[in-house]
Amino acid sequence: MGPFLYGGGDYEKILGMYRRYWQQFSKYWGYFILVTIGSSFIIGQVVIPGLTWLVQKMMELANIPYLSYTNIVSVIIGHPVVAVGLLIILIITLLAAYLQFTIWMAIVANIRAQQNVSIWQLIVERIKDLRRVRFTTMLVTIAYLIVVVPFSKTIFQSELLSKITIPVFILDDMWNSATIWVPIVTFTLLAVFLSIRLITFLPGTINRHETTFEVIVDSWRETKGHFFKIAVKLFASSFLLGLIGAVSRGILYVVQTLLDQHLPAIALGGAVINLMLLEIINQILMVMGVVFIVNIALDEFQGSIVSKSAQTNGVVRFKKLKRSLAVVLVVVIGGAAGVYNFAYFKGALIDPPLVIAHRGVDDQNGVQNTIPALEKTAKEKPDFVEMDIHETKDHQFVVIHDGNLKNLAGVNKKVHDLTLAQLTQLTVSENDQSAKIPSFNDYLAAAEKNHQKLLVEIKTSNEDSPEMVSNFLKLYQKRMLADGNYMHSLSYPVITKVKKQEPQLFSSFILPYNLTFPRTQANAYTMEETTLTQAFMDQAHKRNK
Repeated sequence: MGPFLYGGGDYEKILGMYRRYWQQFSKYWGYFILVTIGSSFIIGQVVIPGLTWLVQKMMELANIPYLSYTNIVSVIIGHPVVAVGLLIILIITLLAAYLQFTIWMAIVANIRAQQNVSIWQLIVERIKDLRRVRFTTMLVTIAYLIVVVPFSKTIFQSELLSKITIPVFILDDMWNSATIWVPIVTFTLLAVFLSIRLITFLPGTINRHETTFEVIVDSWRETKGHFFKIAVKLFASSFLLGLIGAVSRGILYVVQTLLDQHLPAIALGGAVINLMLLEIINQILMVMGVVFIVNIALDEFQGSIVSKSAQTNGVVRFKKLKRSLAVVLVVVIGGAAGVYNFAYFKGALIDPPLVIAHRGVDDQNGVQNTIPALEKTAKEKPDFVEMDIHETKDHQFVVIHDGNLKNLAGVNKKVHDLTLAQLTQLTVSENDQSAKIPSFNDYLAAAEKNHQKLLVEIKTSNEDSPEMVSNFLKLYQKRMLADGNYMHSLSYPVITKVKKQEPQLFSSFILPYNLTFPRTQANAYTMEETTLTQAFMDQAHKRNK
């Protein structure tokens, strides 16, 4: 297979690739669906809940309220037994992910070789093969998965590795600072390069007795001169699956719009059916993504991962049974989605969501965390206006998000370097508008004047005074309670101090990552959306959070 030159014949090769992969999928779709969706279902409904229960039970026994990057070091130092337990659970998780990926690859490889082997035989072989996998190979595999998974989700994804991701809040703000976007772009390019050059690494770890270094060298050799070809195939696969998904969503959207406008009596039923169909389409596209990317890897792989117990007859046993079971599985998952969405639309599952204006702005109507923007946003009547406060040099409180003034005010100083009087003389600019930095006292007064509730984020830094939370509560707790305002913070010590000194003040703990459900005194949790799951929300509702 020579490298792509991007002539007319190369487009024929792309079409030929689509044709080969589609023929394989259409012939063995029942087999693929059972293995791919079935394994994902078992992992999502059995493995992950089981591991999550173990983590939560360990945290409960050790009296650890939460687990995040902010306290992981203290957990390791203060609770070494828990740290070892968490490490074991991490290893089990990664082994399960490795097992899932290698089973997918082995199944496709056997079908490509026209080998007849049962799903159960393949699973047993892969589990046995784990005992022969070298420790260094597992470490490299883990590193490979960590590097590749965040950038492969347009084609396939595993719930086991769903937390290996770049948070949305980082991506949203990355272009504002070269210190953020340069490392992310560099890492992304490196990850793409390595994921392509080492695309045969995972199949290379199956049924081989080579050292880790030899497997890496083999993968590097197998993909030498094929980088561009593999990249085009991956892009073409991603584009095709994305296009099918986009067209499907577009058709369902048009149908639902027509129902809403012309047949409102059946619009609810239509919405439930459309969302059920969308879930089924997404599941099938996920299976196709697995088939495509595994085939792309095996096209380059020069070894063999065909089952030792396979029979060369070219027939997958019980094809009709597998297809029937696959249809049942897809219908069950789609039906479950339909039931859930019906209950959701009827309001049986959740309370009506709150509308919160982040940093006090709406549709770039002003400068974040300023009074003019607050006054404009309050006219839209959100449930809350979220805003940020910092402690000043003279232990007062100013409304601003960043700890440094350079981004909005053009002054390269920390908030803690200046007094409240000095800070309120500075002008901040954003969205082609400008305004003065307000004190929290003035901002609170403006909110009260406009009958607008606030969600106050208390920002922290190493320069904060020990009495910072106490000072805030002495000055504002009565007004906060009277106005129905809430507060939240990334700092758990802030949350504990607030709940100790003023238990009635509604306080939410901000969690940038959902590692496991916390056990804290907080009234609620402010969760970054990237790793937020339905299981987390279910537990929050169950505990009245």
